[in-house]
Amino acid sequence: MKIVLVGSCVKKEDMNKYPALSVAGNKMLLGFAEGFAENGCEVEIVSVTPRAMRFLRNSGEPLFQKKTEYTANAVKFNIINYINFVVLKQITIYCHIRKALKKLIKKHKKTSSAPMAICVYNTISYMTGSVLKLAKKLGIKTCGIIADLPIKNNRKNILQKVEDKKEEKLIKEFDMLIPLTEFIARDFAPSLPFLCVEAGINPSDYSVGKNSSIENIEKRVVFSGTLNQLSGIELAIATMDYLKQEPIILEIYGGGELKEYVEEKAKLNPRIRYCGKVDNATMLSIQKSADLLICPRKPDDYTTKYTFPSKVLEYICSGVPVLSNALLGIPEEYKEYISFADEPTPYAWALAMQTILKDGEKQKQRAQDAREKVLTTKSWVMQTLKVKTFIEQNL
Repeated sequence: MKIVLVGSCVKKEDMNKYPALSVAGNKMLLGFAEGFAENGCEVEIVSVTPRAMRFLRNSGEPLFQKKTEYTANAVKFNIINYINFVVLKQITIYCHIRKALKKLIKKHKKTSSAPMAICVYNTISYMTGSVLKLAKKLGIKTCGIIADLPIKNNRKNILQKVEDKKEEKLIKEFDMLIPLTEFIARDFAPSLPFLCVEAGINPSDYSVGKNSSIENIEKRVVFSGTLNQLSGIELAIATMDYLKQEPIILEIYGGGELKEYVEEKAKLNPRIRYCGKVDNATMLSIQKSADLLICPRKPDDYTTKYTFPSKVLEYICSGVPVLSNALLGIPEEYKEYISFADEPTPYAWALAMQTILKDGEKQKQRAQDAREKVLTTKSWVMQTLKVKTFIEQNL
């Protein structure tokens, strides 16, 4: 089978070159692509290089994105060209995705009798609309990988709100779906066949060695991720006010709109440490040496219903205890792997942290057992094998 993935993706070694890149999104697309390849599929990616859009003022990003092609880990990348300027960016991306796909489909039909499917990562209208129209015209099945729905935000302008409605509508126009949570399929496209894949991992990213056995008096609680209103970082910081008598240090890694807020709080409390942004490999090492990893994202009945915080799976692979809020987007099976606070409040979080850190050896063993299980069951090879079977059944 031939799989064409459409999205914004670069090879792993180039990820640090693009400030606008979503690390989680790029890792997921690469996971699907390389997993399909390892399961015997011919895989190509039609990619829009992740760059911040230029307006009248120079943002430091190039005005013209050049077309290029290369192969990495058995996956062929087709990087489309576009003009990186407001409005022109959307138009040129739409046209060049269509052009690249038309060429791929025409070549495949001439040279192979194998079935073909196009998988689109998320539903940005000027990318997805182009794919769906062409695929329908040429008789190619499409599959939507729905990892993010538009975030509800009253501050959005009318154009952003129109785009949000378009994206929600486009979900129904695929032939099948791979959503992160079942709620996406049931609420937005109840008639379509779907298979939930919340995330995946590459076992090779996680070293086999044991976690640090050094027992420090201070316990290191680590948060990593985007510092925004959805992250729950305000909850994590407020929790430290209930732990004044505990030898606990909160280390915060990441960047985003709440960076200045975090920096100010760190100045006021020496046990809160803002450590900036680090590359993913360094972050994995830091997580492995922590005493507790946290995902304080607060339930909001929308975003947390339709998304899975992929860093939770990354956390589990470190072999370190994990604490999270109970979110609708986290499958029931994760109760076996991680701990959940009773409530999304600072007091409840303080109690949960104390319990986990004081029950050291038992929690460490539970974390190690969880690590071993997910490295086996949640690898991208295993996840994409299920997806491959699902797609074949719906072609």
